[in-house]
Amino acid sequence: MSQSNFNHIAQEYQQLANIGQLAERNVFIDPSTSLSKLRLLVEKLTGFIIEFEQVEDLIRLSQNERLKQLDYMRVIPFDVLDLFHKIRMSGNKATHTGEGSPSEAKFMIKQTLKIIKWFYSVYENEELEYVYIDVLPQTDDTEKLKELETELEQAREEVKNFQAKLAKLAELSVSIMLNALADPMHCLLLNYLYLK
Repeated sequence: MSQSNFNHIAQEYQQLANIGQLAERNVFIDPSTSLSKLRLLVEKLTGFIIEFEQVEDLIRLSQNERLKQLDYMRVIPFDVLDLFHKIRMSGNKATHTGEGSPSEAKFMIKQTLKIIKWFYSVYENEELEYVYIDVLPQTDDTEKLKELETELEQAREEVKNFQAKLAKLAELSVSIMLNALADPMHCLLLNYLYLK
């Protein structure tokens, strides 16, 4: 991805930039993956904060517990801490349920960029100036989406056809049973077929 909102951090934090670019790449293909990647990015960023603050004891804690401790220590301002939690919860939901939308993923990218801007101002003594680049479906993504939508429509048709066949089969079964009850010979034949 040549144009990315995360290119400006690639020189100092290549791993974070790569994760951010993966999040952008998946916005339209698989938004839940995008949200999970953003959660991972801010977890790694939290690890850098812990290193800068020299509180390595927090490394082994969950992200939620790390954030609580960093809040207790007054390391992260409330408004930024709130962004960390939003991304954490959104990523958790996406990871566990597979839910997520492109609009949510794009929104969380913007929130992640706000955290990165704060991080740079505090720990790199640098004010990041950048213009948000709107994440758009890539051409190959658009084609993949069309293919998937076509496959989904075909699957829906197959399900409809299958349901119609099941309804006819159920109707036929009821009809056979009613006929069998009306005619003792049919009843004997059904008993023979089912007991065999």
